[in-house]
Formats: sequence, C-alpha cells, structure tokens
Amino acid sequence: MQSATNTAQAETWEQRQEREGRERLAWFNDKMKNVAALLGAYTSEPWAWQEPEEPALWNPSGSLVGPDDKEIHATLDGYRKQGRIALSGTYPRDKAGRYYGGMQNQRAAITVAADKCEGKIAREIKSRLLPTYLAELAKIRARIKKSDDHDALLLETHNKTAAAVGAQTYTEDEYRHKWGQRSSTAKVWTNDLKLAGGMISSIQTGAGWVEIELRLPLDAALELLAQARPAGKEA
Repeated sequence: MQSATNTAQAETWEQRQEREGRERLAWFNDKMKNVAALLGAYTSEPWAWQEPEEPALWNPSGSLVGPDDKEIHATLDGYRKQGRIALSGTYPRDKAGRYYGGMQNQRAAITVAADKCEGKIAREIKSRLLPTYLAELAKIRARIKKSDDHDALLLETHNKTAAAVGAQTYTEDEYRHKWGQRSSTAKVWTNDLKLAGGMISSIQTGAGWVEIELRLPLDAALELLAQARPAGKEA
C-alpha cells in the first residue's frame, strides 16, 4: 500500500495526463470495437473499428469501416461535444482526388451520449445515421462516376488527337500534372502543320471535341466557307 502511494505521489502532472489519456483511448477503442460488432449484427453486414495511425489521447477518434467502402468517422468529446461521440459519414474522392462530400457541417452526422451502451449506439447509427448517409453516398458516387468518365474522355480525346499529328500523349497522372485537376481543355502542340491550303495555328481538345484554328489565304478561306451550312441542315 505504501509503495502504491509513493508511486502515485511520484507521478508528475504530465505523467498523470498521459496515463489518463491512454486509459481513455483504450476505453474508447474497446467500446467502438463492440459497437462495430453489434452494428454488423444489426445490419447483417461486416463492420470493423479502425484506429488512426497516430491516435489522439484526449479527443480519440477512428472509423467504423463497412462493406463497399462505407465509412463512418467517430470522435469522442469533439469541439463543443463533451461527453458525446460525434459520428459522421465519410465520402470518397474521384480519381483526380477531388472531394464531393461538402463541408463538415453538411455531412450526414449525429452525436450520441458516450456513456450509452454499445447496443444503443449501434442501433442509433442504424436508424438515425445510415439512411441519410447511404442516400448521400449514392449521390456522391454518381457524381464521381460522371467526373471520372468526363476526365477519361478528356484524356482519350487529347491523346487520339495528339497521336494523329505526332504530338506528345500523356498518362492520367501526366495529363493532370500538365493541365491541372479541373481543366476542361488542353492544347496539342504542333509544328508547322498544313491543312486546306493554310497552316494550323493551334489545336485545342475537350471532352469529345477538337477545336482547330486555321490561318488561311483569303481564296482558300472563301472556298472552305462556301461549304459551310447552318447547324442542323443537310450539306
């Protein structure tokens, strides 16, 4: 008894803070592992608790990870949420790294009392959070597919055009580095290409279209323009 008292007296404030923080972290992780197991039982899906690589002692957090890349972030005692666990949906990014989940306060989110039993927390996640989160996740995944398909068409259009004139083609990463993640057009660099009696001064590609700028002598331009027809009319 005397030895334990001496140990407690010898413990500094910093040591006590660290010890209590680690005890708090261990308690939170154990609780959320049980929540994950019960959530899996209630939803008939596999859910697991994932701890961060660098855990915080006083505001511990982690993620409930489900099937099909479903993920719910959980934090104990977050900002202005003392004694509560904050739970919010996590959303994927597109291939270019763009995020479509909105601001933190716009995500599907709930809070629950930290002292609630694991079963009640799991049931609240199932009834209060999952319906909204899954609906938002489906919409965001549709936006991501549209974005990824658009980016793929940008790259395909550029590379096919570039290959046709002997210019440089790119991989996905090279294209994004060259033209930016949100660029909707790109230049094809050419050297002295002749076309229709004139010179190509620039080629610009987009998603499924190519814009070619020609510098023509007047007679060649008039001959070409004579073939033009209003949009929608037969040639």
